[in-house]
Amino acid sequence: MINSKSAHTIQSWLKAIIFCELSLIVVYFYYKLTGEAVGGTRDISRITADAGTLLIVLSFAMSGFSYFFNFLDKYLVYRKYLGLLGFYLTLVHVYYALVFALAHPDMALSTGSRVWSFIGAIFALTYFIQMTLVSNNWAIKIIGGKAQRIILRFGYVALAATVIHFWIRKLPLWEDFMAGDFGSIPPLSLVVFVFAILAFLLRIAMEVMIRVKSQSKPETTESK
Repeated sequence: MINSKSAHTIQSWLKAIIFCELSLIVVYFYYKLTGEAVGGTRDISRITADAGTLLIVLSFAMSGFSYFFNFLDKYLVYRKYLGLLGFYLTLVHVYYALVFALAHPDMALSTGSRVWSFIGAIFALTYFIQMTLVSNNWAIKIIGGKAQRIILRFGYVALAATVIHFWIRKLPLWEDFMAGDFGSIPPLSLVVFVFAILAFLLRIAMEVMIRVKSQSKPETTESK
């Protein structure tokens, strides 16, 4: 018989999966709207990359959103599930990227920028795998809650590597948009990039607020 905790976990997973599916649909139609959709496995690779990264960024940003906007606290429980689903979508992108690299080895690492993009992607993927492995109860029993929190918090470094990967790979497309050669709607990769920067700014602002509040508490107590 399923207990209340297991039922809540299943319900959270189902809601997160539905949100993930909606994200894929939105990303697909966004590609159609901007004319980026070309069909075939290339679209699958790019759509899963953008949708997966959006979910991962959202999972990072949710702590900041819930801190500054209390009415969003109830959605914080979905942070882990969205992050994991985003990672799984990213694995689909990695698979197709590897297939392309093996089929076209002369193009995969043909320039210095591609090499740096590849390094950033590998680092991010490796760390996200580590985060996935510790995002469960049995990991807490093995490494402890403190170690788990440290590993998850340093996930922002992996997110930074992802942002660098996006920036290097998509910069020419963004430059076309800035020059007016792409269209009036920005490429989705640029939207994801800006959202990722927002996630970093939210985290920095939250840390500053927490430190300011912690330092002001003794003064408040003494004044009383």
